[in-house]
Amino acid sequence: MATGLLGLLSSREGTRTSIIGFTAMATVSTILSFYMMITSIIPIRYDVDNSEESRPQWQTNELVLNSLLIAAGALGSIVGTIASILGCIYTGCCVDQRASELFHPDANPALPGTPSSMRYPPANVPRLPYSYQQPTFRMPM
Repeated sequence: MATGLLGLLSSREGTRTSIIGFTAMATVSTILSFYMMITSIIPIRYDVDNSEESRPQWQTNELVLNSLLIAAGALGSIVGTIASILGCIYTGCCVDQRASELFHPDANPALPGTPSSMRYPPANVPRLPYSYQQPTFRMPM
């Protein structure tokens, strides 16, 4: 239920991070649904192998409930798998990430700008010939 609610909210928001979160939760939900389906098969197999002609009422109820859990787990696994695949496709997780930037010959190249907080030295200070030297630089002797 939480995965479905998050799926509805992320489809309304439409951001990549919300879709990635939904995809992660859908993957976890798929794994848990598959686990529920497998663990419900074990009691049914045991009851069928060791049952007699007449079953008590509790054993019949257990078989019915485990059969419903198997059906719900199968449906949850199928829906979760589809949601995980579509989430991966929509967010671009299965795309070659190395070629993510497209270069167009008509595009203007971005010019590096100077941040406004950068301070320049005053104009009357003489510049030293080497960039690593500073006015207070002294070598130990």
